[in-house]
Amino acid sequence: MSTGGNEPAEFTGRLMRTDIAPGSKSEREALVLETDDGRVLSVRRRGGPAYGIDESVEGASLAALAAGGGSRVALTGTVLAGTLLADAWRPIGLQGEAAPDDPPE
Repeated sequence: MSTGGNEPAEFTGRLMRTDIAPGSKSEREALVLETDDGRVLSVRRRGGPAYGIDESVEGASLAALAAGGGSRVALTGTVLAGTLLADAWRPIGLQGEAAPDDPPE
């Protein structure tokens, strides 16, 4: 896992929708990834809007993973100023559990 250089890396954890920057002019609901190593990163699709709803098909598919309290996901992207700019994403199972589309062993 990268600590946030210029190279894309894969991050795993729980993606959820939550309020960020409470009490500030920047307060808003956003996608947040709580990584398996304890980091908390705001998440948006690379090329998506910094504020507001990403109305693209790709943005909607990313947001759908955060619905209902969140999902475990793997996101590939670059961290810039505490925001993960996601290039690709996929749902994964619980730690130690296969994702629904993983072949059985």
